[in-house]
Amino acid sequence: MKEFCIDYRIPASNDANLQKQGGDPRGIMMMISAVICGKLNDQVTMEFSAAHKYLAMACAFDRIGLKILGQRFLQQYDEEREHAMKIVKYLRTRPVRLWCD
Repeated sequence: MKEFCIDYRIPASNDANLQKQGGDPRGIMMMISAVICGKLNDQVTMEFSAAHKYLAMACAFDRIGLKILGQRFLQQYDEEREHAMKIVKYLRTRPVRLWCD
C-alpha cells in the first residue's frame, strides 16, 4: 500500500534553513500531489532497477574479457544511479514519504 504525500507551509521566519533545503524563501513549499509523489517514487524504483541491470551487464562483459563494453555499461550504471539520486534528494527536501518497491 502506498502512502499519500502531505504538503504543508513552513513558517517564513526560517528563511535560511528553508533556502538550504531548496524551499521557497517566502516560506511556502511547492505543493506535490499524491499522484506526482507516487510517480516520482515509481521513477526512482525504475532508475535503480535500470542501474542494477547495467551493473550486471558490465560485470558480465568484464567476465568474458570485453573490458571496453564493461566500462561503457558501468558509465550507464552511474548515470542511472545519478538520475535516481537527484529525485531522491529533491523528495527529501519535501514533506513526503519515500519508498522503493
